[in-house]
Amino acid sequence: MTLRPLIALLVGVLTCVATSIARAQSGIDELDASYQFLVTPRSTGGALYALTEGALKGVSLPLSFYDSNQYWGAYVCTLPGVSCAVMDHYDSHDYSLKPRNEGPAAALQTERVNVHNGTNIYDAATWQIAVMLGATVNKFRNPVTADAYELAAGQNRVLAPVLDRPNGLSSKRATTSGNQFNYGGLEIKDAKGPTPSG
Repeated sequence: MTLRPLIALLVGVLTCVATSIARAQSGIDELDASYQFLVTPRSTGGALYALTEGALKGVSLPLSFYDSNQYWGAYVCTLPGVSCAVMDHYDSHDYSLKPRNEGPAAALQTERVNVHNGTNIYDAATWQIAVMLGATVNKFRNPVTADAYELAAGQNRVLAPVLDRPNGLSSKRATTSGNQFNYGGLEIKDAKGPTPSG
């Protein structure tokens, strides 16, 4: 049982196969199986999840890691000195569940949630490359949409500015223009100084 990065490894495999002249059919079949994992929803054993709310409802995005209850429960939580026992309480100020006490178990709970539900931008970008290479070079299909570009572009849609968000923020947080660095629409003049509030 291991927690493994999904995307970077498969991009390397797809790139090697895409540039190879002599490809054995069994190798292509194995590559297709890996590709299918990348383009299949988590609910059916793959690496994708679909957004469930708002204007982007239904957009499929990749996860950075593939984990399981068995990985956390039968492996991580049984390691010497590791405790996964956390008592949560409801915080009515931000409408969330939080660990009652700080400590290693609380930090591990946060890590478990981030690993299970998270995607970092690097993994998502390499996933986009893998999706497009598999579709254009090897003619692999995916179960989400007939157009691989549409699937890969979902990540771009999530990162694009969206003006109708309830809090007024767009998903585009940091930008540069000339010598100026902006974060959330505010200019940052001193990189070592405090973060501007607004």
